[in-house]
Amino acid sequence: TKRPAPIVSTATGPGVGIALERGPHKGRVIFPTNEGWWEGDKRYFNVFACYSDDNGETWAYGDVAPMVKDEIVGDEVQMAELPD
Repeated sequence: TKRPAPIVSTATGPGVGIALERGPHKGRVIFPTNEGWWEGDKRYFNVFACYSDDNGETWAYGDVAPMVKDEIVGDEVQMAELPD
């Protein structure tokens, strides 16, 4: 599930994956994921979900969470399913 360049690293966690229990994607397995890349001597990170709709046979990734470069960046992330 690694995106193309400039991404140089991908890691799940430090949270754990969950399986959705309700809604239109019931049964979907999702893992919190981060990715990193370098621009010069500065390292940046994004966070996003990797997901599987077939019990882990195949995987895809969702969009990255919004960030404001040099101000708001993600790194360690956890997933949670809300009641609504």
